[in-house]
Amino acid sequence: MNGQIRYLVLTDPDRIWKPDLFFSNEKEGHFHEIIMPNVLLRIYPNGNVLYSIRISLVLACPMDLKYYPLDKQTCSIQMASCE
Repeated sequence: MNGQIRYLVLTDPDRIWKPDLFFSNEKEGHFHEIIMPNVLLRIYPNGNVLYSIRISLVLACPMDLKYYPLDKQTCSIQMASCE
């Protein structure tokens, strides 16, 4: 490791800017907070930022079942940002 910092871990993720991300096909969702918010934030020496948060979602997925049970459905996670 030769004494160099591999990444910096911040305990307060509210101190950095984050895009206003939302899931446009969300029907229901919640954050996981057992003892504290389930968030990981790393800042690397090259400036890259890793921000990870645990959430559970129920998403809408319109289906065409006219060939049931031989049909094939593809559902997607639709993410968007207001900014």
